[in-house]
Amino acid sequence: MTKVVISDKIVEVMEGIGDGVCNVIYGACDVIDNLTTAVIGLGVDEKTPKSGLGKWKVKETESGLVITGYEAGGKTDRHDDTKVVRGLPITCTRGANLKLTIPAEIAGQKVVGIGDYAFYQCKELISITIPFGVTRIGESAFNSCSYLARVTIPDSVRSIGESAFATCWELKSVVIPTGVITISDWTFAGCVNMKSVTIPDTVTKIGAQAFQGCGSLTTVAMPRSVTDIGESAFYDCKNLAQPTRDLLRQKFGEDVLGSSTTYY
Repeated sequence: MTKVVISDKIVEVMEGIGDGVCNVIYGACDVIDNLTTAVIGLGVDEKTPKSGLGKWKVKETESGLVITGYEAGGKTDRHDDTKVVRGLPITCTRGANLKLTIPAEIAGQKVVGIGDYAFYQCKELISITIPFGVTRIGESAFNSCSYLARVTIPDSVRSIGESAFATCWELKSVVIPTGVITISDWTFAGCVNMKSVTIPDTVTKIGAQAFQGCGSLTTVAMPRSVTDIGESAFYDCKNLAQPTRDLLRQKFGEDVLGSSTTYY
């Protein structure tokens, strides 16, 4: 067995339910060695005593819920890389490779944003899927998620905060959704393995140091809509092709490739 699903109709998970059954109450697997995913239905009360069930951290706003982080399930010495998150399937294999899909709704309320520093320094995170309906990704929301290799950003997103994906070392490509107007300062700074970025023709400004240190970036298809690029936006992009460099210099000046004060 590799997966356990608990229906929304179940309202409580008791400790030690049945011989040989995964002891979900502590987020541990005492018998089922191959279990990598546990889906806990929303019917389970997050206040159940000793539950240890993981759950989303959220903040209520007038327009809906903003994700401010998550609390994973409890751990044991034997299987400390197996996590249980309330209402959400999380695949967590050996080596703590965490794949998250943020739900579009939680308990009937729409998710509209990812808060500032929501997943800051989440070293286990390798994949994140953000649902349609989210309009804002906050400042440093995924900053220093060193092993984040895949991110899906929906077209509903209109704003991506400063340093949102800075120093995501394993991020190799990103598609910025249509509707985003500004790529903020340091948004992708230090993404050393990023090879490609798709910028839509709704973007008019690229902030200072936005792509600084993206040493694997070779070309950037710059739409005509971009009229302002901040200082050092492409500083230390060592593999940026010469035609791209020349185009940036001619249109925006030497400063976009120039030296900078590092801050992510």
